[in-house]
Amino acid sequence: MKLAVHQPNYLPWPGYFSKIAQCDIFVILDMVQFPRGSSVANRNLIKTPDGPQILTVPVKRKGLSLQRYDDVLVVPG
Repeated sequence: MKLAVHQPNYLPWPGYFSKIAQCDIFVILDMVQFPRGSSVANRNLIKTPDGPQILTVPVKRKGLSLQRYDDVLVVPG
């Protein structure tokens, strides 16, 4: 039996899906610290006809304290 564990990703790379396909059990580990500051946890760079574009999901942070992935809220709008 193959087990894989990974933190959540916003628009993950193809290898992420390959990892999921090759294992029997895949666990999304969301009970770890959400990165502070600039992070690929809520943004990603994509190619567009006009050049690179950063896509960002706005999230609500709880100040400077430690915050887990499963406690992060998406800002509506």
